[in-house]
Formats: sequence, structure tokens, C-alpha cells
Amino acid sequence: MNWCRIYERLYWAKILIFLIVMSSNMVAIAQTNALQNVQLRVSSTDLSEDMSLSSTKNDELLLLIYKIENDTTPLRELVYDTAFVFDKDRRVIQLEWMGQENSKYLYFLLELDSDKTSVQLDPVLRIYYKEVLAAFNKRDYTAIEKYLGDEDVLVANYFTIPHAEDHKGVYKADKYHYSLNFTWKK
Repeated sequence: MNWCRIYERLYWAKILIFLIVMSSNMVAIAQTNALQNVQLRVSSTDLSEDMSLSSTKNDELLLLIYKIENDTTPLRELVYDTAFVFDKDRRVIQLEWMGQENSKYLYFLLELDSDKTSVQLDPVLRIYYKEVLAAFNKRDYTAIEKYLGDEDVLVANYFTIPHAEDHKGVYKADKYHYSLNFTWKK
């Protein structure tokens, strides 16, 4: 009879130790996956529309950032989007959003040539992001136009934080130069 009680107490002690270990692991996981402030600096030394005679000489920009859960289509979570304008006087912007450490993201920096908004472009990019990325990497403007209409993809890339990227390109005969720097805000 005493052995039964000893085994019973050992059984409950093991369960208690297991629960304590599991709860401490869950706290550590929750802290690792907690949202943190991300600072993003976008700058340009050469606007994409400063040479065109028929343009406003401004870059009307839309930045969309998606969290990548796995390599499936469509994209699930748009974590940040914002529209802003660069002109001859304003070529730097500081932005903040919430991100997770060790997460993979995908961003698109679009130059808007129509009145489309992120509400209209987000569903298209969620479904066809692989095709748009492939067309962007091949500089296949016709394919990009098929999905985004008049909007220009200036920069598109996967990243983890921290990430810095300096991107020079030519889109429809107009040169541009954009830098993006993603860092954790301290």
C-alpha cells in the first residue's frame, strides 16, 4: 500500500514538473514572437518620374509589406501599407510598423500612375505575388501591366529584420534610385 502512494506522488510530481517546464517554454515562445516596433527609412536620390515630360515630376508611392508564413499562394497577412509622395524637396521618409523577430516578409514599393489604392492592389498582389515578382525580376513590363495596370514596381523583395537595400533601376526609360533600411526601434 505504501508503494502505491509513493508511485502516485511520483506520478503527480512528474506531471507538475512537466507543466512548469511547458509553461516556462510557452512564456519564452510568446516573448520571442511578440510584436516589436520596426523603423523603416525610405530614401531616394533619383525619382522614377523626374525625366518624363508628361508626369508630375513626383513619385506617388505605395509600400505594401506582407508576412510570409510559408511558400503558399495567396499571401495571408498584409502587415503594413502606406502611401506617400516624394518630390524634389522631399526624398526621405521615416515609417514605423510592428514586426516579429525571425519572421520573413515581402515588400512591394509601387509607383502609382493611376488612382488605385492599397485596397484595390492588395488582393491582386496576394494572389499573384509570385508572377509579379518574376515579371519584376525579368523587367517584363507587359506582364506587370497585366496584373497591376499602370502601376510600376520599383522594388520588390523578401527580407528579415534587420535589412538594408539599395536599389537602382530603370523603368520604362526613366532611371531611379531607392534605399530602404529596416531596423528594430530601440
